[in-house]
Amino acid sequence: MCNSAGVWTIFALLIYAAQNHSGHTGFNPYHALVVFVPLGITGLSCLLMVPCPRRHQWLAVSAILIGLFGVMLLIYLDQSNTLLPYEVWIDRGMP
Repeated sequence: MCNSAGVWTIFALLIYAAQNHSGHTGFNPYHALVVFVPLGITGLSCLLMVPCPRRHQWLAVSAILIGLFGVMLLIYLDQSNTLLPYEVWIDRGMP
């Protein structure tokens, strides 16, 4: 269930970034960390602390990977000036 929330958030960010040609937005994309960080932490804690069957280990690893990919996507969108909050966009001197 949690993995699907991370995947849907990634798809939503990618679709929004592809449709937004201005480079700025009214919301802060880093709010998506509310999904990615707990997903990665939950996967890591499940993998390290709970002795579980192999099926659950794969779910834990996929949760970690989705969480990391989501964080890296947010960093990429920020550093490439693809999707920035409007205030940051102005501070960076974008026209």
